[in-house]
Amino acid sequence: MRRCAPVFAAVLMAAASSAAAQRPDVSVDLTGRVQVQYNTTSVDDDDLGPGPGPRVASSTFETRRVRLGARVSVEEWITGMAEVELALGNLAMRNVFMNLAFSDGFQLRMGQF
Repeated sequence: MRRCAPVFAAVLMAAASSAAAQRPDVSVDLTGRVQVQYNTTSVDDDDLGPGPGPRVASSTFETRRVRLGARVSVEEWITGMAEVELALGNLAMRNVFMNLAFSDGFQLRMGQF
């Protein structure tokens, strides 16, 4: 399924761009989330005993992960999302899907969600 995620993202963006050229009923909303963490300690370097240089960071501020995405809606019956995540130095596709709402009782969703 992870190998199909870029394909679904490309199809979703192509559908949105071709529909935008023909009809004004296309909306794209950009989304994003950031997870940050602050760590601190009360342990001093002197409490650890003798040793070369500072060994304990007294406080750190880290960005754990960043997610950026786009929600796309075409004619209100084709919806989808493409979202990437950057965490621990790795870039991965997280939510990439397309939903086709043929009627209230029948919808088809494809992708990774």
